[in-house]
Parts: sequence; structure tokens; C-alpha cells
Amino acid sequence: MKRIIFTLAIVATLLTSAFSQKVNLESAITYYRNGDELSMKDAKTYIDKAAANEETSVKPKTWYYRGLIYNKIEAEDKIKNLDSNAAEKALESFLKCLSIDKKEEFSKDILDVYEDNTSCLLTYTTFRAFNYALGKLNKGDYLGTLKIYDNILQVYKYDSRGELKTNNLSRKKLWELTAYINIRLGNNSRSKELFNILIDSGYNERNVFTSLYNLYINDKDTANALIVLEKAERIFTEDPIFSEIEIQLYLNSGNNNLFISKVSKKIEKSPDNGKYYYYRGLIYEDIRNDMAAKKVPASSIDSMNKLIEPDYKKAIELNENDTFSQYNLGAFYFNQVIPIISKIGKLDDKKPDYKTKLAQLENTKKELLDKARPHLEKAYELKDSDRQIVEALQHLYEQLKMPEKAKEMEAKAKALKK
Repeated sequence: MKRIIFTLAIVATLLTSAFSQKVNLESAITYYRNGDELSMKDAKTYIDKAAANEETSVKPKTWYYRGLIYNKIEAEDKIKNLDSNAAEKALESFLKCLSIDKKEEFSKDILDVYEDNTSCLLTYTTFRAFNYALGKLNKGDYLGTLKIYDNILQVYKYDSRGELKTNNLSRKKLWELTAYINIRLGNNSRSKELFNILIDSGYNERNVFTSLYNLYINDKDTANALIVLEKAERIFTEDPIFSEIEIQLYLNSGNNNLFISKVSKKIEKSPDNGKYYYYRGLIYEDIRNDMAAKKVPASSIDSMNKLIEPDYKKAIELNENDTFSQYNLGAFYFNQVIPIISKIGKLDDKKPDYKTKLAQLENTKKELLDKARPHLEKAYELKDSDRQIVEALQHLYEQLKMPEKAKEMEAKAKALKK
């Protein structure tokens, strides 16, 4: 007899517990429908209990009403203080409901557009959550922001009408934002993965390419950095920045032959881009200087000079306001004066051909100085705060026997040192 009574007592306890949990859900719904401030506080309490319970947490109805309750809390100023994370919880709830609502008892209400509404309940909630995520992002809560973004990314499979994209919140845009946040968190591998997905999917945002390039450069992964630049060049044909970055990368590689090959191909494709001629002239000079250091025959040096001069001239022809090309061409001529000055100093004035050789060297020197002058003066006109340009002009004027101008440049150079 005692055994039977004990069994009945257990059954009664289980029934009471199950009833209690059902009451939590129904109470939440009742208080939600009342809608006043005090009722919403109770609605929140009861729906949280229902969501935490093993039996009612598997019911789509629980998550549907949890979404409605938290949506209302987030939307109304009088009750916002009930939960600062209401927007996030509302979206989580609707997504949970959709994932377990096999009979689609509540999915229609979440996904359909009713009456004069321009978007469905899920879209409305998603934008609320997105704006809430922006607040978290501005406060530096990157992990919290990513959690919300991950939930929003789940929404797209339900967004058959494309409401999110129509309202400027595309899946690709969210991937981009997620990639930037991962950079802040130091998760560069995830950022690179997302940027590559975006590029491969045809998402042609300039910042995506530059960000991915910088990540590879920071990792010293030059090969992948160049792949990014090549892709960018094919897309942003009117934007020279990617091509110039690529040139700089090859320039810094130390492989002069590879650089000349690459930049020469770019000149073939874009013959009106003066920067390419400037860069090639720069590398030709670098090669010539290496040859001079190795004391190769003068004829080889002259051959290189014949490559350098036309490239700088062409760069200036295409853009006369290019400070670097103007300065480099002026310096190219002036630097050829230095060995001539050395030769003049070594002439033997006792030899019969002294005056003839001196006159020849002085004439050559004067020709080179006259060639250098307009380019160095133009460089100074473009950038008079550059001490290197000022000092070059000072030495030029000294050689041209123009003491007043030389002193002017000397004073300017001293002022720039301060």
C-alpha cells in the first residue's frame, strides 16, 4: 500500500512540475498581451523561465513569444531598462523558433509582411540588432559585435525577398565588417579568409583589396600580396594606386631585372603613365651605380646613361609637375659634373695641351650644368621645403659662379636644418 502511494506521489509531483512550466509560458504570453510597464516586467520573468526549462525550451512557441517580448522591450523607451541586450535576445529567439518550428506554426508570422509594414518581423528585428551591434562596436566590444553579426548571417537563408540587401545590409557587407573586426582582435587568418571570399565572389570594394594586401605584407607574404594587387589592377583600371603599390613592391625586392621586366610591360599597357618611366629610370640608375662601384668599363656606364635620361625626360613630358622626376633628371646631369671637376683638378698646367683639355672639360661641365639647372629649379619651385633639393641648387649655383643665389640657397638649407 505504501509503495502505491509513493508512486502516485511521484506522478503528482511530475504533473505539477510540468503544469508549472506550461504556466510560465502562458503567463508570459498573458502579461505580454497586457503590454503595460509592470506586465512587461512579469512577461520577461516568465518567458526567461520558460526558455530555461528543458520541456518548454524545445517549443517553437516559447521562442516566438520570447522574441516578441524582447522586441517590445527594445522598442519602447519606458521599458528599455528591463534588458540592455533586448535587441540581441529578440533576434536569437526568432532564429531559434525558425530552426525548430518544423510544423511552421509561427514561422509565417515571423517571415511574412503584413498590412502597411515594409518589412517582415525578422528583418525589423535584424536591423534593431545590427544597430545595437554598432553601439557595441563603438565601445570596443568586438566579441559581442561578432556574436550579433554571426546571428545576422543566419538570417539571410530566411530572407527570400532580399529585404536586408535592399536596405543596404548585404551578406557580403557583413562579411567585410566581420573581417575588419577580426583584424582588431588579431585574428588575421580569419580576416584573410573573409577578404578572399569577398574578392572571389566579385565584391569589388577598394578597401577590401588594400586591407588584404596589407595583411599579407605584414606577414611578409609577398607572393600573395602580389596576387591581390594583380586582381585589383584588373578591376580598378582607372585607379593607378594598385599598380604603383605593385611597382614599389618590386622596387623594394632588390630584383632589378624582374622589376624592369614588370614595369616595361606596364609601360606597354599604359604608355601615358609618367610614373612608370620614372620608376624604370630610377632602377636603371641603381644598376648603373652598382656597375660604377664594380669599376666596369666607361662604355657600359654610358650605355646605362642612355637608358636613364630618356625615361626621366618622358616622365617629365607626361607630367612636368612631377617633383621626383624633375629632381632626378637635374641630379643625373649634375652628378656627371663631379668626375669632370676631378679631371680638371688633375690636369697638368705645364703640358702644352693643358688649355685645350681644360676648355673641353669646362665646356662639357657648363653644358651639363645648364641642363641640370632648369630641372633642379623646377623641383625647387614645386617643393622649396626639401633640403636635398635646396642643397643641390646651392652646389649648382656655386659651379655656375652665381654667388648670390648660392648664398641664398645656403641660408635656406641652414634654416631647414633647424
